[in-house]
Amino acid sequence: MGFFLALLLAGLFASPLNAAQLQICTDDKTVSWIREHDDQRIRSLFVGVLTKASMKVDDYSICEVEYPVAPQMLEVETRGNLRMFALLVPTYMRSFSDVELQGFMAHEVGHVAVGKAHGRGIGVEKMADAKGASWIGKEAMVAFLNSIRRELHRYSQQLHAGIKAEIDERLQALGALK
Repeated sequence: MGFFLALLLAGLFASPLNAAQLQICTDDKTVSWIREHDDQRIRSLFVGVLTKASMKVDDYSICEVEYPVAPQMLEVETRGNLRMFALLVPTYMRSFSDVELQGFMAHEVGHVAVGKAHGRGIGVEKMADAKGASWIGKEAMVAFLNSIRRELHRYSQQLHAGIKAEIDERLQALGALK
């Protein structure tokens, strides 16, 4: 309830706020599936990626979520030129290496840079990969994509073939798969 209340209240006030002030990641103990990410390593990596991407750190919040919520970037408020985002990081990603996390984060920030005009699908995923790789290097993006393959057991068996094919296509676009 606190999460949705924070989003509602954020939309009601015209004064500029940063993502942290919006309390996008709730501290409400009744909402157990989302919280402000407390891992300093992950927070520091995210700030580093945002800095390399020349993004305003105050426009972003980083939340830890419980699986099965997928890792993703959410746009949580838009008002005029003000856009704020929340990076949702599932708990299981705490075990990812720094390079894998940087690839994930750069890919998600890449979606922000690419924008919504391109729609959805593999083309947009490849554009976000390329944008992220331009900030942090191809190796981190490849490490992230390989970590998705490693984590396939978290997804329904029926999705495995499609996910593998998409990962291969994205790796090929990065020049990491012949």
